[in-house]
Amino acid sequence: MSSAPSTAASPGPSTSARRCITPSGSAVELELADGSRIHADPGTELEPLAVAPRELVLRLASGNATFDVVPGGPRRWLVEAGVARVEVVGTRFRVTRSAQSVHVSVEHGTVLVRAKTLRDGVASLSMGQSIDVPEDIAPPSFASKSSPAKLPKS
Repeated sequence: MSSAPSTAASPGPSTSARRCITPSGSAVELELADGSRIHADPGTELEPLAVAPRELVLRLASGNATFDVVPGGPRRWLVEAGVARVEVVGTRFRVTRSAQSVHVSVEHGTVLVRAKTLRDGVASLSMGQSIDVPEDIAPPSFASKSSPAKLPKS
């Protein structure tokens, strides 16, 4: 296993954070200062959006990543994965993003998954639970050219 850019795991704010793209044949294992770990499978694209003492925000553009977050750690964790946002308290969970959906599964602990397509916009997942959030691919609806929408006369 190789290591990712040090900016992704630095404890302080980072303005030069770079994305991590794992080669198709190898995985990347990151260990953060608080003992939390991130395992990115081959072909995964993971980008730190905000790295600060109280918050870590990552964007999973594609692929699979497993996050092992130390409970009670100093930071709030968020993983942005297209149509879904995963908010972490202290847990081990996996996020898979494909062109069709985002799949979140929890090994232990609890996460909140937020997406417009979920009932009330949020789902709480605990140990052994998982959810699939489909990509929003429905085209916007427009009035047909053959029968345009009629406006009331004033």
